[in-house]
Amino acid sequence: MGKALVQIFLLLGTLCFTLVQGEATNATSLTVEQKKLQYMESSMDLDQPVCTNFYKYACKKWSFFIASEALDVLETNVETQMENIIEVFPSLMYPEFLKSIHNHYQSCKSRDEFDVLDYLKWMNEHTDIKWPLVKQKELPGMGGEEKVEESTPLDWIELLALTRTYGLNDIFIYETVVQRQEDPNKLIVVIKRPPLHKIGDLKHQIYDPKGHLQHMDLESFRNFQIDLLNLTVHFVERVEKASFEVIMDSTGRPSDTKPLLVKVNELQMPWLVKYLETLLNRRPLDAGMEIYINSVEYLQSVYSLMNARGNRFMNEYIQLRFFIYLQEKFFTRSFKCVQYIRESFPLVMQWAYEKNNLQLKWQIPRVEKIYENLKAEFRQSLQTNSYNFSEYVQQYLLDKLDGLTLMVGQMNVLELQRYYTNMSLAANKYYGNHLQIANFHFKRLHEALGHEQLTSSSPEMWHLQQFVDYGQRLEKTLSLAHLPKLYPRLNVIYLPLTVLQPPFYEDGLSDEFIYGSLGFWLAHEIVKSFDQHHLVYDAKGKVNTQMLQQIQTNRKYKKSLWELRHNFPHYDLEDKINDLGGLKLAYNAFSKLKLAHHLNRSFTLNNSSFTSDQLFFLNYAQNFCSTLCGFSDLGTLFYNSCDRVNLQVQRLKEFDKAFDCHGYSTEPIW
Repeated sequence: MGKALVQIFLLLGTLCFTLVQGEATNATSLTVEQKKLQYMESSMDLDQPVCTNFYKYACKKWSFFIASEALDVLETNVETQMENIIEVFPSLMYPEFLKSIHNHYQSCKSRDEFDVLDYLKWMNEHTDIKWPLVKQKELPGMGGEEKVEESTPLDWIELLALTRTYGLNDIFIYETVVQRQEDPNKLIVVIKRPPLHKIGDLKHQIYDPKGHLQHMDLESFRNFQIDLLNLTVHFVERVEKASFEVIMDSTGRPSDTKPLLVKVNELQMPWLVKYLETLLNRRPLDAGMEIYINSVEYLQSVYSLMNARGNRFMNEYIQLRFFIYLQEKFFTRSFKCVQYIRESFPLVMQWAYEKNNLQLKWQIPRVEKIYENLKAEFRQSLQTNSYNFSEYVQQYLLDKLDGLTLMVGQMNVLELQRYYTNMSLAANKYYGNHLQIANFHFKRLHEALGHEQLTSSSPEMWHLQQFVDYGQRLEKTLSLAHLPKLYPRLNVIYLPLTVLQPPFYEDGLSDEFIYGSLGFWLAHEIVKSFDQHHLVYDAKGKVNTQMLQQIQTNRKYKKSLWELRHNFPHYDLEDKINDLGGLKLAYNAFSKLKLAHHLNRSFTLNNSSFTSDQLFFLNYAQNFCSTLCGFSDLGTLFYNSCDRVNLQVQRLKEFDKAFDCHGYSTEPIW
């Protein structure tokens, strides 16, 4: 009954949107295809050299007044719909968590001026963590009293664990939950060293315009953090054999050295046992509890450094780092409340969007057919066995492809209701809500450690996937949420229904348009499943390093990798494998479809005639239209939109043939 009610309410929202869209449609008699062609030609500049700068040819006239990049056109449409959807939440009886999410949305809209102390005050009132910083700031208003009785400070290991449950990480260890190597449906704790830029110079990390930290001996903490940084850098140089460039890379990840599977009670590290007991709120730990650790030596060395400073010093240091963390979280979060809600509850908002756009379910069969065509084309490519792999390796690759499934929307509301049970957010406690959400997700993931078997439909599993790509910026996360995305440990490509609208998809467009846009993104993720980072995962998402080694030591395969690296010397190799291979796969699938159905259409753009093949490549290029061409650090999605177009098409003989160019073709890895 409850489920029916929510569908009725959200269906009303769908009807409202349909009426608005209908009014816009009635204002013009153009067909969907004609409107798409108008959209395309408004960005094109036919005076640009098609062979040497296809990006400018397709996108030179792209206007900032449209959006900073093509994906922002989609994001703007989705954001408006999402805001309307959130406003409906209070009137729905089911699922129950929607009202709580709306409360947080209201708290965001009415939030006070930011003061990091508001976080700490909430924790003083609602948790076992009592921050001395809060008491010291309250002194001036306490009727002339000069001193507040100090509470006994927590053991610094316990404080470190408790702050971790509210999101703090990277002080000297990086703790998270991952899928087990031998069974991706089971979770396990992993402890690594933090990325080095997270340690850094404390002087550049402190921002204290209100003078909250003026009583602290910041120079002592800065010197300590320099010692910690030096210790970690020397360890990385000596043990991980990392280059200076890797060490100084600000986007560096936590240690990626091969983790060791160990039993906690065999480590002889009482401090680590105490940390995990506090973290998991479980005393004592299970006798046979296993975790992944990247280096026992690192943990022993860094703990000795920390513990030598004494409990009081470490408590204050952790308080300072938590202060910095809370500021970073606030200032890196979107100030648009609707975007913040989407970041905090991605699964819920995808589900709500699906229910508010029930008409999109009629597009799913076409999307699935496109995906199957792409898989069939890729399978045929694998079967040619151009690298002369052994029969065992060849079967591994084919099984991996056959098991790669497409999931279009389909979030399970019953699973979401189970996941969000007992979440309670107030309409007037924005900063407290923010901490509660971080703590809620932390607990849900760590509680799942005890589950015998999760499934691919478990929200715990999907929430975990949101953090697989470490360190993504908020804007990038929001944008990427619209495009198909590979989840390698699930062997699933997830396609959000939000992408099934202009400029990437529209009902009524022919295959030239669809395969060059949505078809490319699906093909990109298929090929990505077979790049250097993801070949190690088999058809069931299990880690198979032995098979990866057999593939990587193949002589012909190594030669192809070398040639590709030689052709793209200044770019990430995996990006090139996925982009070049994805474009080639999408084109081949489209070309085969065109041949089977005897399609040989011509299209008019800016009074010039274009073939079906040319239109395919134009649609591909316009995926990346942007005002930020050449400014890779500013774009939210594309490392360099103009290079991402030009470098690919200039190395495809199919593009050369379509536009009568004479470039240097490069065969993709797959």
